[in-house]
Amino acid sequence: MEIILVMMLKKYFGTKQFYRTVISIAFPIMAQQFITTFVNLIDNVMIGSIGNIALTSVTVANRFFLIMNSILFGLCGAAGIYIAQFFGAKQKKNCQEVFNINMAFAVGAGLLFTLIIFIFPQYAIELFSKTPIIVDEAIKYLHLAKYTYIPFAVSFTCMMALRAVGINKIQLKVGIVAVITNTALNYCLIFGNFGFFKMGIQGAAIATIIARLVEMAIYLIILYRNKHFFSFDYSADSLETEFFFFLDLPEIIL
Repeated sequence: MEIILVMMLKKYFGTKQFYRTVISIAFPIMAQQFITTFVNLIDNVMIGSIGNIALTSVTVANRFFLIMNSILFGLCGAAGIYIAQFFGAKQKKNCQEVFNINMAFAVGAGLLFTLIIFIFPQYAIELFSKTPIIVDEAIKYLHLAKYTYIPFAVSFTCMMALRAVGINKIQLKVGIVAVITNTALNYCLIFGNFGFFKMGIQGAAIATIIARLVEMAIYLIILYRNKHFFSFDYSADSLETEFFFFLDLPEIIL
C-alpha cells in the first residue's frame, strides 16, 4: 500500500536534476535581490552608530526611494514578461525594443522622483515625518541621495531584463561590487577614517552615489560590449517603435 502511495505521489515531484536547475536559477535571483536593497540598508546600519536622530532621518529619507523601487519593480516586471515571451519565440529584435521602452520609462521615473526631491524636498519628507529635526536631517541626506535615482533606474532595468532571458549570475557579481564599494566608502566618509573628513549622513549619501554610479557603469559596459543579449540599440526603427508606443500610451491605459 505504501509503495502504491509513493508511486502515486511521485508524479507530483520533480527529479533531482529539476531541483538542481531550480536552485541554480532561484538562488542567484534571491541573493541579488537582497544585495540590491542592501546597498541602501547599509546606510541605515552604519548611520545607526551615530545616533537615533541620524538613523531615523536616513530611514525616513529612504522611504521615498522604496516607493520608486516599487514602481520600477512593476515597470520592469511587466516588461520582463514580454521580453521572456519574445525570447522564447527567438525574436531578439522585439526583446531589444521592449528593453529600450522599459529603459525610457525607468529613467523617466527616476528623473521624476529626482525632480520632486529637487523642487519639493520638505513636502516629500513631511509625508513620512513632521518632526522638524528629522525633516532637516533627512533633507540633508536627500540633497545628495536624489542623484542615485537615475543610476539605480538604469541598473535595475538592466538587471531585470537580463533575468528575463535567463542570465542571473552577472547581477549578483555586480551587486557584490556595489555593496563592497558602498560599505568601504561609508566607513571612510561617515566616520572620517583613513584621512577623510567626517561627514555623517552626507557621507553616507556620497558613498551611495558612488556605489550606484559604479553599478550603472558596469551594466553600461555590459550593454556596450553586446556580449549578454542586450545592447545599445537606438536605431531609427527602434526609436520609431518607442515614439508610437508613447503616442498610444493613453489609449493603452484607458
